Amino acid sequence: MEIIICGGGKIGETLCQVLAQEDHNIVLIDKNRNKLERLINNIDIAGVCGDAVLYETQIEANVSDCDIFIAVTPSDDSNLIASITAKALGAKRIITRVRNPQYMHQTQFFAESLKIDYIINPELETARDLARMIQMPEAISVEHFNHGRINIVNLSIPEESFLDGLNVIQFRQHFPNVLICIIKSNGTITIPVGNDIIKANDNIYVTGQINDIRHLIQKLYGTRRRIQSVMIVGAGRITNHLIPRLERFGLDIAVIDINENICRQIAAEYPHIMMIHGDGTDQRLLAEERADAYDALICLTGIDEENLVLAIYGSQMNIGKTIAKVNRTNLLQVLNLQDKLSVVTPHQIIANKIIRYVRSVADLEHANIEGLYRLASGKVEMIQFHVSDECLAIGKTLMELPTKPNVLIAVIVRDDELILPSGNNKIKFGDRVLAITTLTDVSHLDDLFEFE
Repeated sequence: MEIIICGGGKIGETLCQVLAQEDHNIVLIDKNRNKLERLINNIDIAGVCGDAVLYETQIEANVSDCDIFIAVTPSDDSNLIASITAKALGAKRIITRVRNPQYMHQTQFFAESLKIDYIINPELETARDLARMIQMPEAISVEHFNHGRINIVNLSIPEESFLDGLNVIQFRQHFPNVLICIIKSNGTITIPVGNDIIKANDNIYVTGQINDIRHLIQKLYGTRRRIQSVMIVGAGRITNHLIPRLERFGLDIAVIDINENICRQIAAEYPHIMMIHGDGTDQRLLAEERADAYDALICLTGIDEENLVLAIYGSQMNIGKTIAKVNRTNLLQVLNLQDKLSVVTPHQIIANKIIRYVRSVADLEHANIEGLYRLASGKVEMIQFHVSDECLAIGKTLMELPTKPNVLIAVIVRDDELILPSGNNKIKFGDRVLAITTLTDVSHLDDLFEFE
């Protein structure tokens, strides 16, 4: 497909990298010539240097012939104006990033009146992810599919765990309603088969009904923790979206921010929380405010290093759950914190959702992608498909299907039933199918099989 991306920031760069690998023709529009040239030299894309809101720039980029126009510049107003212009020029589909919380009440109006197909907000989506992590504090990460009915949970295997040394078949004997989708051991990613061994300090990604996963968590870690209080450091846009979600859980909430005006605004909008004016990275302030008495610490300052240091400090204070917002994920590799610390990365969350949309649009005649989550630097994808009547896999048992290597059909959702499938289960029209794979450029369910 012909795709035009406006904005070469973190989201734009991630989209260029992934979509170019999937053989789409990408044109990037950005004002910064140095940034544009760097991305063109490193990724197989074309570029136009200029302001995406300008008619002349879009004409030069040949917007009139593009299949998807994606506006992800730092400015909401620029994204909206660029999207309106692109639609008028003939772009078939429009994706727009809108971050201002005040605009979120108008998304329906934008979609209907401005003909924008997909409006996405990084901070809102990040807040949703954070709320899920708070609900399951033992997990390093939690991803939901099928409106929360399917959960993919990342758990670390403790030292001297009873699971240490068991293979996948033995695991299923202990937990018949929980499926291991991925094993990550010493940096190696495996989509497991029955004889693969689980070891202490591995990370396993499991799926199943939420109560069955909680049963596994209780066996792994003992009595399940319940979070009743949360301290948030940093009162930016994510915090604005997160507070009302945490209030719905009935939690006690404290927020620390160094900006006095922001503190006044948050205190006025959310009178039931504790608003603290001060430097949340100051250990003396944290001690004065008894940070160690809280069940969770969420670090949302604008500086990755501060968030990581705070999260590590929170763990040392034995705060039950610490989460850090980190945009430069290479820091986790440098500090050897991958799969040890719960993190959220807004640009990756948004890139995943846009990639899912692009793939779904790319092949509308087959099983549409309804959910997509990428992990381990994009090496593994968890994809939810809605099976259409065009799908070649319909009516065949999983044993009969010629599944490609490194593919696992993890879950089938049929009406109100959630199935962890065996070889005798069939895929039927209307099913939701969750697949785990290391394959790239998967746009429909049939891509996972070697049909003649």
